[in-house]
Amino acid sequence: HVFCALGTTMKKAGSREKFREVDMDYPLKLARLCHSEGASHFSIVSALGASRSSPFFYSRVKGEVEAALQEMHWPSLAIFRPSVIAGDRGESRPFERVGEQLLKLAPATWRPVQAADIAAAMVAVAVESPPVESPLTIAAAIVGTLPGRLEEAQAAFASTGGLHATGLFTAGGT
Repeated sequence: HVFCALGTTMKKAGSREKFREVDMDYPLKLARLCHSEGASHFSIVSALGASRSSPFFYSRVKGEVEAALQEMHWPSLAIFRPSVIAGDRGESRPFERVGEQLLKLAPATWRPVQAADIAAAMVAVAVESPPVESPLTIAAAIVGTLPGRLEEAQAAFASTGGLHATGLFTAGGT
């Protein structure tokens, strides 16, 4: 199983070219390498509104990545499309913090999703590794519900106060 949550901001990247390099080129290089080595499942964090025909650069790049992954014909592909990703960050993002607060009142699709919930959802879906005829796209409203499923499946760990997940992979990625 391969998990990709790589991404940057236009401000940090400094240019459209650098943004595309981080948000598109690097994830696709990872996907190609792992696919060629026999990995059977790929999960990626994309974005709400991703579409390769979007008039917005950010959403268009995310859509282009999704399309390229689909063209690779993964046996199992999960695309997670959260809205604003909430959680602790190493740098200050005051506008995102204000947006997070405002979006808490929005419909479920637009509400912020905790980074830890996205990670837990990625693990839960990968454990099932559903073979799909088209990529499995996980909507923001569903992402937040998947950690509960993982908790239920790990009832023995309830006394430790957290979710537990691990992965064991061969050099070939399986």
